[in-house]
Amino acid sequence: MDGLREERIGMTDSVVQRSSGSILEKYKKAEEFTESNPINRYQERIDQEDFGSPTSTTESVRPMSRGTALGVDDMIKSESWEGVTSNALKSFEGFRSNAYWDVDAWRVGHGTDTIYDPNGKRVKVTKDTVVTPEQALSDMERRNREDFIPAAQKQLGADTWNSLTNNTKAAIISLTYNYGNVPPRIRGAVKTGDRSKIAEAIRGLAGDNDGVNKNRRYTEAELVMRDDWTNRTANNKPLVERPTS
Repeated sequence: MDGLREERIGMTDSVVQRSSGSILEKYKKAEEFTESNPINRYQERIDQEDFGSPTSTTESVRPMSRGTALGVDDMIKSESWEGVTSNALKSFEGFRSNAYWDVDAWRVGHGTDTIYDPNGKRVKVTKDTVVTPEQALSDMERRNREDFIPAAQKQLGADTWNSLTNNTKAAIISLTYNYGNVPPRIRGAVKTGDRSKIAEAIRGLAGDNDGVNKNRRYTEAELVMRDDWTNRTANNKPLVERPTS
């Protein structure tokens, strides 16, 4: 029995020694691996890769002005103030072919509560009114010519109106289209002809109606500050330069 136990102990010792030898062998290999700096090996591997020019990412991220983000760049692309006005109103009002209820009236197309029938007669929009994009644009431009532009010119005076830039005129007609007249709170600023004062006065209207048209007021203010498209070689400076990231 003692001999058998000694034999088993010997076998066990032998197994342990073989296991220990295997672990030691792996440890030595691991030690050899870690003795050389792994960071250097990783760096060498990274250096072999081509990740492109380090300036490419920087060049793709450019400052974006608030006006650009709000769509002013597209609005001003017209040689006439009527064209800028049309661009602005289409952006602000959107388009709906079917009538919808808005505050106190049925509206359709680009937010108008009246349209013109085939005979050119002005009619009120009803819940059943349907228009095409072409009809909506024609109705909006006619309302401007017959209602909003004459109202703005009368309230500001011919001299003041004629002195305004195309983009400023478009912003004023946008306000008139929205309010029904040139808001009295901005008339004094407009008559100064100072675009900074006009823009500031327009931003001062942002809280009206619980701020529902806040972004529109900010966009109109940015529109005022942009040079006309006819002067596009000039430096179109936005109010605020902001990074895109």
